[in-house]
Amino acid sequence: MTKISSLWLVIGVAVLPLIFAMLSYFGGWWQPVGKVNNGVLIVSEAEQPLLLSPGEELVANGRWQLIMLSSQCQSECQAWMQRLAKIKTALGRDSDRIDSRLLNGATGTAQSIVLVDPLGNPVLSYRLEQSPRDILDDLKRLLKVSKIG
Repeated sequence: MTKISSLWLVIGVAVLPLIFAMLSYFGGWWQPVGKVNNGVLIVSEAEQPLLLSPGEELVANGRWQLIMLSSQCQSECQAWMQRLAKIKTALGRDSDRIDSRLLNGATGTAQSIVLVDPLGNPVLSYRLEQSPRDILDDLKRLLKVSKIG
Protein backbone atom coordinates (compact mmCIF):
# COMPACT_ATOMS: atom_id res chain seq x y z
CA MET A 1 0.00 0.00 0.00
CA THR A 2 1.43 3.36 -0.98
CA LYS A 3 1.54 6.49 1.15
CA ILE A 4 -1.15 8.20 -0.96
CA SER A 5 -3.59 5.31 -0.72
CA SER A 6 -3.11 5.04 3.05
CA LEU A 7 -3.70 8.80 3.33
CA TRP A 8 -6.98 8.45 1.40
CA LEU A 9 -7.95 5.51 3.57
CA VAL A 10 -7.40 7.50 6.77
CA ILE A 11 -9.30 10.50 5.36
CA GLY A 12 -12.14 8.22 4.24
CA VAL A 13 -12.41 6.55 7.63
CA ALA A 14 -12.49 9.93 9.39
CA VAL A 15 -14.57 11.98 6.95
CA LEU A 16 -17.20 9.54 5.63
CA PRO A 17 -18.95 9.03 8.99
CA LEU A 18 -18.97 12.80 9.49
CA ILE A 19 -20.54 13.35 6.06
CA PHE A 20 -23.10 10.60 6.72
CA ALA A 21 -24.00 12.13 10.10
CA MET A 22 -24.40 15.61 8.61
CA LEU A 23 -26.60 14.33 5.80
CA SER A 24 -28.81 12.36 8.15
CA TYR A 25 -29.13 15.21 10.64
CA PHE A 26 -29.62 18.15 8.29
CA GLY A 27 -31.32 16.20 5.51
CA GLY A 28 -33.90 14.75 7.87
CA TRP A 29 -34.06 11.45 6.04
CA TRP A 30 -33.16 9.42 9.10
CA GLN A 31 -35.00 10.38 12.26
CA PRO A 32 -35.71 8.08 15.17
CA VAL A 33 -39.40 7.25 15.38
CA GLY A 34 -39.45 6.07 18.97
CA LYS A 35 -40.60 8.34 21.77
CA VAL A 36 -41.15 7.87 25.45
CA ASN A 37 -43.44 10.77 26.30
CA ASN A 38 -47.21 10.34 26.27
CA GLY A 39 -48.14 13.99 25.86
CA VAL A 40 -47.68 16.20 22.82
CA LEU A 41 -44.34 18.00 23.01
CA ILE A 42 -44.65 21.78 22.76
CA VAL A 43 -41.62 22.83 20.73
CA SER A 44 -42.05 26.48 19.81
CA GLU A 45 -43.97 29.50 20.95
CA ALA A 46 -46.28 29.14 17.94
CA GLU A 47 -47.46 25.79 19.34
CA GLN A 48 -48.09 27.03 22.87
CA PRO A 49 -51.70 26.30 23.76
CA LEU A 50 -51.70 28.85 26.57
CA LEU A 51 -53.79 31.72 25.30
CA LEU A 52 -54.31 33.52 28.56
CA SER A 53 -57.41 35.54 29.21
CA PRO A 54 -56.98 39.21 30.20
CA GLY A 55 -55.69 39.48 33.73
CA GLU A 56 -54.30 35.94 33.79
CA GLU A 57 -50.57 35.44 33.91
CA LEU A 58 -48.39 32.36 33.61
CA VAL A 59 -46.01 32.69 36.52
CA ALA A 60 -42.78 30.78 36.90
CA ASN A 61 -42.97 29.76 40.54
CA GLY A 62 -40.02 27.37 40.61
CA ARG A 63 -42.25 24.29 40.57
CA TRP A 64 -43.65 22.08 37.83
CA GLN A 65 -47.26 23.00 37.10
CA LEU A 66 -50.16 21.00 35.71
CA ILE A 67 -52.57 23.54 34.30
CA MET A 68 -56.11 22.57 33.33
CA LEU A 69 -57.22 24.81 30.46
CA SER A 70 -60.94 25.25 30.25
CA SER A 71 -63.28 27.92 28.99
CA GLN A 72 -65.94 26.85 31.49
CA CYS A 73 -65.34 24.40 34.29
CA GLN A 74 -68.13 21.82 34.02
CA SER A 75 -68.34 18.37 35.61
CA GLU A 76 -65.59 16.87 33.41
CA CYS A 77 -63.25 19.70 34.35
CA GLN A 78 -63.95 19.23 38.05
CA ALA A 79 -63.37 15.48 37.73
CA TRP A 80 -60.01 16.17 36.08
CA MET A 81 -59.01 18.58 38.86
CA GLN A 82 -59.61 15.72 41.31
CA ARG A 83 -57.54 13.42 39.11
CA LEU A 84 -54.71 15.95 39.04
CA ALA A 85 -54.76 16.04 42.85
CA LYS A 86 -54.53 12.22 42.88
CA ILE A 87 -51.63 12.35 40.41
CA LYS A 88 -49.84 14.74 42.75
CA THR A 89 -50.43 12.34 45.66
CA ALA A 90 -49.21 9.39 43.58
CA LEU A 91 -45.85 11.12 43.08
CA GLY A 92 -45.01 10.45 46.73
CA ARG A 93 -41.92 12.31 47.93
CA ASP A 94 -41.87 14.40 44.73
CA SER A 95 -45.40 15.68 45.29
CA ASP A 96 -44.10 18.95 46.74
CA ARG A 97 -42.35 19.71 43.43
CA ILE A 98 -45.59 20.09 41.48
CA ASP A 99 -48.66 22.32 41.59
CA SER A 100 -51.93 21.89 39.77
CA ARG A 101 -54.35 24.68 38.98
CA LEU A 102 -57.27 25.62 36.79
CA LEU A 103 -56.93 28.30 34.16
CA ASN A 104 -60.59 29.09 33.72
CA GLY A 105 -61.69 31.28 30.85
CA ALA A 106 -58.69 30.48 28.64
CA THR A 107 -59.57 31.95 25.28
CA GLY A 108 -59.65 29.95 22.07
CA THR A 109 -58.49 26.67 23.55
CA ALA A 110 -60.05 23.26 23.79
CA GLN A 111 -60.07 21.67 27.19
CA SER A 112 -56.64 20.23 27.80
CA ILE A 113 -53.93 19.86 30.41
CA VAL A 114 -50.56 21.53 29.97
CA LEU A 115 -47.40 20.65 31.86
CA VAL A 116 -45.29 23.76 32.54
CA ASP A 117 -41.68 23.61 33.73
CA PRO A 118 -40.36 25.56 36.76
CA LEU A 119 -39.16 28.36 34.46
CA GLY A 120 -42.66 28.94 33.09
CA ASN A 121 -42.25 27.22 29.71
CA PRO A 122 -45.03 24.92 28.49
CA VAL A 123 -43.51 21.48 27.87
CA LEU A 124 -46.22 18.89 27.20
CA SER A 125 -49.91 19.03 26.38
CA TYR A 126 -52.46 16.32 27.13
CA ARG A 127 -55.96 15.74 25.77
CA LEU A 128 -58.66 14.94 28.30
CA GLU A 129 -59.24 11.60 26.55
CA GLN A 130 -55.83 10.42 27.70
CA SER A 131 -55.36 8.37 30.83
CA PRO A 132 -54.13 10.07 34.01
CA ARG A 133 -51.51 7.30 34.06
CA ASP A 134 -49.93 8.89 30.94
CA ILE A 135 -49.47 12.16 32.83
CA LEU A 136 -48.12 10.35 35.89
CA ASP A 137 -45.58 8.39 33.84
CA ASP A 138 -44.31 11.55 32.13
CA LEU A 139 -44.11 13.42 35.43
CA LYS A 140 -42.14 10.64 37.12
CA ARG A 141 -39.68 10.59 34.24
CA LEU A 142 -39.29 14.38 34.15
CA LEU A 143 -38.94 14.78 37.92
CA LYS A 144 -36.34 12.02 37.97
CA VAL A 145 -34.05 13.80 35.52
CA SER A 146 -34.87 17.40 36.42
CA LYS A 147 -32.54 19.24 38.75
CA ILE A 148 -34.79 22.31 38.96
CA GLY A 149 -38.19 22.62 40.60
